[in-house]
Amino acid sequence: MKDGFIQQIGTPRESFDHPADLFVASLIGTPQMNFFDAKLLKEGGKYNVTVGDVKVALPESKQKVLVEKNVNAQDITLGVRPSHITLGEGANTLSAMVDVSEMMGIEVHLHDNARGRDVVVIVPTMDLSSVNFAAGTTLHLHFDGNVCHHFDSEGKNFEF
Repeated sequence: MKDGFIQQIGTPRESFDHPADLFVASLIGTPQMNFFDAKLLKEGGKYNVTVGDVKVALPESKQKVLVEKNVNAQDITLGVRPSHITLGEGANTLSAMVDVSEMMGIEVHLHDNARGRDVVVIVPTMDLSSVNFAAGTTLHLHFDGNVCHHFDSEGKNFEF
């Protein structure tokens, strides 16, 4: 509920997995969802999302929804949960710089700056064998299209 209006009805899991809008997406989950300025593109009948020069392919289930709704190419807000971002190398990764790392027991919360946005990444401690997370360290972030949430200019999720 926001300002006296119901934003979404569903179980906590449904709201976490399929938030109706940016408000619900930022409310459900700790740490909250990361948001990126992105572009939804339609090329050759297929949809892709770009964040800067990183291109994210969308799975068939999301393609189907976008095709059924005949969604046009547009600027969007892309949402990705901190636990859905992995560290990696390669051409299709988003560069980020570590601001702060917090040891949280079985995981580390990395507070980063990526494309001018604060981004939180959760890394299990078992994955930390030789990784340095000192402030100023450059990381390469990766996420798949199946874990992304897409919000239009009004903040509504395209899946609804």
